[in-house]
Amino acid sequence: MRGAVYVNGSIAPADQAVVPVYDHGFVYGEGVYETLRTYNRVPFLYDRHILRNHPGSVNPAIKSNNLLNNAIAMQAAYRRGADEALMCNYRGELSECSQANVFLVRGGVALTPRTSAGLLDGVTRTFLFEVGQDVGIGVREEVLYPKDLETADEMFITSTTRELSPVVAVDDRTVGAGKPGPVTAKLLDGYRARAREITESARISTFQ
Repeated sequence: MRGAVYVNGSIAPADQAVVPVYDHGFVYGEGVYETLRTYNRVPFLYDRHILRNHPGSVNPAIKSNNLLNNAIAMQAAYRRGADEALMCNYRGELSECSQANVFLVRGGVALTPRTSAGLLDGVTRTFLFEVGQDVGIGVREEVLYPKDLETADEMFITSTTRELSPVVAVDDRTVGAGKPGPVTAKLLDGYRARAREITESARISTFQ
């Protein structure tokens, strides 16, 4: 194959140029391009060319490697000393975190953005609706906006590896009393109880 390719500081024949399988861009789909037109040396409609992707462009229900939005959000969060990044959709609604789903607690009810906000409906997120019924706490979807963070009594995020992790501050604003709240604690206890129950019964049925 003719031609030369520049990869990671080296120029090699095209048939020898390779990308390591653990390359961050390869694994997480970190690549970006845009086609712009200029008039009088000024980019035309620049702002319209650069908004978060419409959820229809890459179905958020698919766990694909196209995670550039999430990766950029996490980089920004780390630079500000945060542990997670909270993301909005193209309508300005809260959708999810870069690596987790998000819940607000208001009036004793756990609220999470609707799936129509363009989020990955995490397994733990969905399971929490069942846990809420078990422990007597309402869990429901709702359209949420950044302003709703100001009235949250509690807040937590969910994922397979994090279970339910309390959030005590967003940016420089304290959430509720600034410590894990009772609704979060009750849901976490219920989650772990259900997890033990399900896995124990599965173990018994497997090895009986």
